[in-house]
Amino acid sequence: MHSEIDIETLARTVYGEARGESYRGKQAVAWVVLNRAAGKKKLADVCRAKWQFSCWNPDDPNRVKMGKVTLADPNFRDCMLAALSVVQGLAGPDPTEGSKHYHTPAVAPFWGRGKEPVCRIGNHLFFNDID
Repeated sequence: MHSEIDIETLARTVYGEARGESYRGKQAVAWVVLNRAAGKKKLADVCRAKWQFSCWNPDDPNRVKMGKVTLADPNFRDCMLAALSVVQGLAGPDPTEGSKHYHTPAVAPFWGRGKEPVCRIGNHLFFNDID
């Protein structure tokens, strides 16, 4: 069972990382967090781990936006629903095929060099073979 803090942190992470994506794209980011947690870690700890999700970096402009947004914002409500659907097992099978990493095609992180994504959902490439 995940705490309210875990769910809210996950929804804010989805908002910070994928608010411009489709509902499926939002769910895909939530799946990555869930895959990283793998039942052993708290979702909030996974989301806030240093330098893992750029929206939580201290100098990232998304951090301020994430902190201020409320459920009055329809896009944040979608992020919350996407997060809840994944955590509660209502989202169907994981479209990222167990991915624990993703990035946009606009960047080339060191960990993705020479690796092939398992899928592309919206503007994110997903990887499940990163050590």
